[in-house]
Amino acid sequence: MKNRLYHTVDVHEIWQRGYSTKGADRGLGLASYRKILAGYEDVLPATAVQEGYFIQEFKVREQNGK
Repeated sequence: MKNRLYHTVDVHEIWQRGYSTKGADRGLGLASYRKILAGYEDVLPATAVQEGYFIQEFKVREQNGK
C-alpha cells in the first residue's frame, strides 16, 4: 500500500490508534495492520517513505526459512 504524503510523518506515532496523516476521525488502519500481522510469525512488516509516498509492505517468509 502506498499513500501520497503532503507533510512530514511522525514515524514514532504512526502505529498508535487515532494517528492519521489524513485528518480527523481516522487512524485505525496502521494500528489494525500491526495487530493483524502480530499474529503471524512468518510475516515481516516494512515501512518506508520514498519519493513523496508513505509505503507499507509486508513480506511472507517461505516455510523452508527463506
